[in-house]
Formats: sequence, C-alpha cells, structure tokens
Amino acid sequence: MSRSAFLIDWDVTRAAALAEELRNDGWDVHIETDDGGRAYRETGIKPPGVVVIWLDTRPGHGLETAQSIHHRMATASVPIVFVCTEESVATKALEVAPTALVTDDTGLRDILDGLV
Repeated sequence: MSRSAFLIDWDVTRAAALAEELRNDGWDVHIETDDGGRAYRETGIKPPGVVVIWLDTRPGHGLETAQSIHHRMATASVPIVFVCTEESVATKALEVAPTALVTDDTGLRDILDGLV
C-alpha cells in the first residue's frame, strides 16, 4: 500500500491536524471536510492507499460515501478505516464495507502505520 491517505471528516480542525501529522511523516494526504460526493469523485481520479472516514459527526453521510467508494471497481480494494465511538454506527459501517476496520481516535495512527 502506498503511503497516501484520503481523510473524510466533517471537523476541519481535526482533519487538518491529522493531515499535518501524516505529512510530517512522509504521507501524501488529501482531505475532504464538506462534500462526500466530492470525496467519491476525487478518490476515483487518484485512488489513495487508504480512506479514513470519521462517523461520529454525520454518520449517514460518511456511510453513504464509504459505500460508494467501496463498491466502485477502481477503489474496491482500497482499505477503509472508520473512526467511530458509537457501537451501533460501527456495526452499520461494517455492514456497508465488511472489509473495513473500525477504531477510535486513539487507535487510528497504529492502524495506519500497520497498513504500510
């Protein structure tokens, strides 16, 4: 897997902070904090090594975006990591993308580092 990540988070501050941290460690990072449709289009143009989607804010929008990315041929093999603390949302996330991983903020970096 390439060290590239596409972060989908409706919290601009959190997404920007993680993007900066990852870039400092040599990752190529793109973020989308406003539009799941745009995230879908951009990941199709240049598939990343991993897609990270936060679900604690706007979970329905995040799940819809994940489903679209997961079911598109060009990005079907791209790992998806959901960041979520609500068990019922995490369960739904794995129904949408059964091969995805689910974690909270504290475990995210370990998962990303383990994927490369």
